[in-house]
Amino acid sequence: MKRYLGGKASLTAAACIIGDEVLNGKTRDSNSHYLANWCFRHGVDLRRVEVIPDDAADIGESVRRLASRFDLVYTSGGIGPTHDDITYEAIANAYGLPLAYHAETLCRMRERITPTTAASMDEDVVRNRERMALLPVGDAVHIHYAANANLWTPVVIIGHQVHILPGVPALFERLLESLPLPAKTRGGQDVAAADAFHRVLIGTPRTESHIAEALRAEQARVCGQVKIGSYPRWHSEVRLGQARVVVALVGRDKHALDMCAQRLLPLVDGVLLGDPSKEDARAEGSSHS
Repeated sequence: MKRYLGGKASLTAAACIIGDEVLNGKTRDSNSHYLANWCFRHGVDLRRVEVIPDDAADIGESVRRLASRFDLVYTSGGIGPTHDDITYEAIANAYGLPLAYHAETLCRMRERITPTTAASMDEDVVRNRERMALLPVGDAVHIHYAANANLWTPVVIIGHQVHILPGVPALFERLLESLPLPAKTRGGQDVAAADAFHRVLIGTPRTESHIAEALRAEQARVCGQVKIGSYPRWHSEVRLGQARVVVALVGRDKHALDMCAQRLLPLVDGVLLGDPSKEDARAEGSSHS
């Protein structure tokens, strides 16, 4: 599925977050947020995030359906050593693929076990640990490892489209960052991601009701180039003189964004704000170096 913003074709993506612990409130999902920022930086249009239980039928149905609608699919969770880690098996079954122990993954796993840890592992522990190397196999399956990251956990990629990642945020983030730039073969041609997105934020002391007409008119003017959204801040978060509403402008054409912002600023009594996502990206980049 191609979408356009700024006149250029865009790869689309979906996230499938797998885990009962997310649905029952035990764990707060951060991987979809990280993926959203990663897609934004790489010019990929993330269009869907689904959270589903550790259920084989749900996993298979969700992944196949998302893959039928979007260019790229990223899953998170369900690839550990316990009975409820069934993502590899569920996705393999959905695509009619067998499972087999992957020799290189087993080798990498064993190399990273210290002698002290190895001495404490009985047969059951070894068997359960090696279950994490029981991967889908076939001509359409590619196994990706992060270079120079001291990680044995792979990203299993099916059909250059479905990317199976772990749910542990530190692993998810490092492996996601290790992937090559997003691309997909469409109609026999390799299609790379479009230009990265840009974001401009405007803060205004006015309410959304006061600025709605100005935003509506400007959105009609820049349709197809810039997407405009408004986000109110709860009154307890707003100090005297601070923005009550943040207006976000998103697009690939930085000049079009800047021109849009300059037209809106006087109409909404606004000021330009910094982009928190850029600060987050810089912090994440420094923490991964």
